[in-house]
This record gives sequence, structure tokens and C-alpha cells, in this order.
Amino acid sequence: GNQADVAGYLTQRMGDTTALINKLQKGLEADISNPEQKAQLQKVGAARKFYIDTRKSVMDQMKAAATDSLALVDSQLAPSAEAYLKSVEGLVQLIDAESEAFATSLQAGARQAAWTLGALAGAAVLMGLIVAWRISRSVTAPVARAGAIAQQIAQGDLSQTILVDRHDEVGALLQELSSMQG
Repeated sequence: GNQADVAGYLTQRMGDTTALINKLQKGLEADISNPEQKAQLQKVGAARKFYIDTRKSVMDQMKAAATDSLALVDSQLAPSAEAYLKSVEGLVQLIDAESEAFATSLQAGARQAAWTLGALAGAAVLMGLIVAWRISRSVTAPVARAGAIAQQIAQGDLSQTILVDRHDEVGALLQELSSMQG
């Protein structure tokens, strides 16, 4: 009677575990798209079926108390469980390898994005410097020209022709200098 009680208890627990694993396996079947992983998942399914069939046979024999239960577990159930677990480990290794490859790809993409962002920032700074230099030159050169004309007028030289080609403050200054010549 003792083996039969243990077998009954284990059968209930294993039934609960089987229901949970069935649910997990269906989720994996839906989620896995990699052909190599799908093939390994089929191997897992075959190893699991063999394990479940072996387990049922061992439990039936234990319930009947026909043979020594420990000998059955050691000779039949343990090897089929080990094969099942090895097939699961194979699937885990494939998924890990794909995850690592994906992580490496993401890191490479992040590095590329950082380099691109750095290059764009450098180009923006360079463009800003060029624009600042051009703006500076567009103001300082005409002001220097107006200063030179004002200096000549101050020295009494009113003979220069002052060309007014701007319509801003510097142009207004040149216009005033031109009017000072008379």
C-alpha cells in the first residue's frame, strides 16, 4: 500500500506540473520564430512525450506494487528525465545565443548612433563658427571702411567718392559721411 500511496500523491503533483508545462510550451511555440529553435522545441516535445510516457508506466507499476519503485525510477524514469532536461537546456542555449547576438547588435547600433550624433554635433558647431565668422565679417569690414572715410574727412580730405551700398546702420553712417563732404 505504501508505494501505491506515494504513486497517487506523485501522480497528482505531476499532473499539475504537466498542465503548467503544457501552457508554457504552447506559449513558446507561439513565440519562437527562429527555425533552429523551432527544431529544438520539437526535440523538447519528443523528449517530454517520452518522459511522460515513461513516467506513466513507472507510476502504473508503482501503483500495482509489482516491482521495486526505486529501481524503476533509477533505471527508467531518471534517464528519460535527464534526456528531457538536456533537450530543454539545448533550447535555452539557442535562445541565449540569439539574445546575446541581439544585445551585441543593439550595442553596435548604439555605438553607431553615438558616432553619428557626435559627427552631426561637430558639423553643427563648425557651421555655427562659419556663420558667426561671416556675420562678424559683414559688420566689421564696413565699419572699418566707414572709420577710414571718417578719418580722411577729419583730416580735411573731402575728395573721396563714398559708395553707399547698404540699407542698414552702417549704410546710414556712410550716407551721413557722404553728406559731410558737401
